[in-house]
Amino acid sequence: MMYALANLHDSSQEGGYVVRHSRTATTNFGQTAARNPLAAAFPVLFPYGVGGIESERKVKLSLREHAQWALQYYDRRFATHHLFPFVLFALIQKCEAMYSARLQM
Repeated sequence: MMYALANLHDSSQEGGYVVRHSRTATTNFGQTAARNPLAAAFPVLFPYGVGGIESERKVKLSLREHAQWALQYYDRRFATHHLFPFVLFALIQKCEAMYSARLQM
């Protein structure tokens, strides 16, 4: 919202699409979106921006284990989301394809 309001009163010739390179886009909670992209992509499922798939944690989980946990979560919010299972499946497919390609190399 802050960046949108800053562009509202912009006096340059480029209009409302001025890129400000000195600032980093952050979530509402002060974390950068690049730190955990799935948590930033699904703010309804990860409301505090932490705990997303492939985030840093003390106990290492594989992507498949974390996906299985998320899809079997007790309130079914991950499994019933209209997009999350498909994005998760595509991510798993991509990781397995890259691992397979690395083994072939």
